[in-house]
Amino acid sequence: MGLSTSIFLQHQKRKDLWAFSLRNKHNELCGYAELVKRTNLQFNLCRVIVKPTLRRKGLGKFLCREVMRYAKKQMGCARMILNTLENNSSARSCYRSLGFETLEVKSNSRKFEDQWGKLIIMGIILPSQSERKN
Repeated sequence: MGLSTSIFLQHQKRKDLWAFSLRNKHNELCGYAELVKRTNLQFNLCRVIVKPTLRRKGLGKFLCREVMRYAKKQMGCARMILNTLENNSSARSCYRSLGFETLEVKSNSRKFEDQWGKLIIMGIILPSQSERKN
C-alpha cells in the first residue's frame, strides 16, 4: 500500500497527532514535522521532512527546535522520542545537536530501497524552566 493524498489526510485526523509546517515568506512549504502523543509527558517526533533543495541550511534543526518548544510549553511534554535510520547520518547529527541521545539500535528492522537496515531510537528529556535558566 502506497501513500496517497486520501491516506495522508486520514492520517492527519488522528486525535493524538499534531502536524507542523515550515513555510517561507511566499507561503511555500519548506518543511514538515509531526508530534504524536504517547503519554501525558511523552511525545514522539515523527516525519521530520525538509524540502530536498533546502537541506543542510539548518531548517530541520530550526523546525525540530520549534516543535520541541511547542510540545514543552503548550502540551507539557517532558520526554521526546524519535526514530531514524542508521544511514541517515545528517538527521542523526541534527538530532544529537539538539540533545537527543541514542537509546536503542534495532538491527534489520527497517527496509529502505530493498535493503534492511538499523533503526536508531533516540530520546531527550526536555529541561524544565528552572533548568534552562542555569
